[in-house]
Amino acid sequence: MGVDWRLYVGTLVAILIFFGLGVLVGIGLTREPTAQRLEGQIRRLEARLTNELLRRDERIRLLESDLRTMRQRWDEVQEWLAGILPSLTARQLVFRNIALIACAPDPDGALIERVRETLQKAGATVPVIITLSPDTIQAADATTWRQMAQKLGLVIGEATDEAVKEAVWKRLALLVRYGDAAGQLNALTAMGWAKVTGSLSTPVGSAVLLAAFEQPRDGEQVQAVDLPLLRALKNVGVRTVVCETTKVRESSVVAMAQVAGVATVDHADTPMGLLCIIAALTGHTDRYGLKNGARQMLPPVKALTSEP
Repeated sequence: MGVDWRLYVGTLVAILIFFGLGVLVGIGLTREPTAQRLEGQIRRLEARLTNELLRRDERIRLLESDLRTMRQRWDEVQEWLAGILPSLTARQLVFRNIALIACAPDPDGALIERVRETLQKAGATVPVIITLSPDTIQAADATTWRQMAQKLGLVIGEATDEAVKEAVWKRLALLVRYGDAAGQLNALTAMGWAKVTGSLSTPVGSAVLLAAFEQPRDGEQVQAVDLPLLRALKNVGVRTVVCETTKVRESSVVAMAQVAGVATVDHADTPMGLLCIIAALTGHTDRYGLKNGARQMLPPVKALTSEP
């Protein structure tokens, strides 16, 4: 007698029913533990993140404390250096005539006066301070440049506009270098190109060019005013130091002037910078300062110990 096929069907249906029940029971049993595990992981991640943030805040507080300490030490060093600066630089610039040329307005005149006083305490004579008006010079058209050339005694003829500008800068540099007994440089004041304080008749062998005080300078203006003057002074034998202050953080004029191969100082408003100016004027040419591109923060020891 064979096995009834209905038995097989019944058995298969029973197996499927129990299999389905097992799946449902399994889902019900595992759903809650899975949610609990996820909640636990989230809590652990939150705790870990909180700890990391606390450690970060602590590191920030430590760095801020270190920064305050460093600033305090920096101020102490600057104060100490300011106190010994006169003795370090005494007679280093004796018998030297040095012109101060500002290619940008000094907001309160404090830095120009501070540099002048420092040079004089080092033994130098500062016969003239020339403050250029770079906006006026940059805006001058070809006709104005030719008028300036004529006032300076130049015969320009059919010279090109660029040749006229170059000739004007050269004549200005020559008059600064060898003195302006005839008063030709008064044309600068008459045409609003500069303000002059002191005597223009005294020859000078060196110049401190103060290029930027608080605000960054326009690159095109520097190309049109500062660099032509710098090249002209260098070509007629005037030892020139180009300076700016630590307040100028962008569009550094010093960086543009370094290609001319002259000494540069980008921290002229600090005692360190004043010391570097004096070292540069005695022949220790370098890129002094604190910004990118500077190679020395202070001059070499020999610059302070050698006889003038």
